[in-house]
Amino acid sequence: MKVLFINVLSLKALFLKVLSLKVLRLLLFVAVVGLLLSDVIEPILIHLSDKNWIALYLQQEGITGYAFLFFATFMFVFIGGPRQINGLLYGYLLGAFNGMLFAVVVSLVAASMNYWLAHYLFSHWLRTHFTHKIYTFQLFCQRKPFYKILLLRLFPVGSNLLTNVFCGGIGIKYFPFISASAVGYIPQTLIFSLIGAGINTLNNQLVYLSLVLFGMSLLITRYLYRDHMKSIRPEI
Repeated sequence: MKVLFINVLSLKALFLKVLSLKVLRLLLFVAVVGLLLSDVIEPILIHLSDKNWIALYLQQEGITGYAFLFFATFMFVFIGGPRQINGLLYGYLLGAFNGMLFAVVVSLVAASMNYWLAHYLFSHWLRTHFTHKIYTFQLFCQRKPFYKILLLRLFPVGSNLLTNVFCGGIGIKYFPFISASAVGYIPQTLIFSLIGAGINTLNNQLVYLSLVLFGMSLLITRYLYRDHMKSIRPEI
């Protein structure tokens, strides 16, 4: 009888835990949608690719405008928007180097939020609904996670959001995840920041430099990918 009572209590605790996670997910979804549709964030997201509108907005709003812009660009990357657009935008507004720094910070904050939410709220859900993909990703990252995540970040194609969520879902340690992300974000962000700065200052040399860096980035990524493919057989 005592064992049965303990089992009932365990089931009740499990049910409450599952219910609380579902409630948290629902509240998170409502909060994200509410922020995206708010009068403050929605206009910025709509005009995110309009650099002249953003520049005028910041001139009118000052520090408050920069804070809202930071939050809007964070939300943009958080929901899966291409981080390269932030590099282009911040490069246009702040110059190549400062623009790169701001865009990388925004991407890292969004990546961290994706990671921790997946780790604490969506881990079981991901493993249940994306079993094969999670298993494949786990096999890919189980050895040398820093190197593997860096390789994914350097790829010119791929989903930044899925990488963040899967890393959190399978429990990759946070430090190799965020450090590899920080290093891997820099090349592409710098390239697009240079393009943005070149457009703002009408400096073709910055645009040409960004193209050279893009070519170098592709060569480095190709080398790392070929090195990874060679290492697969020894790992197996």
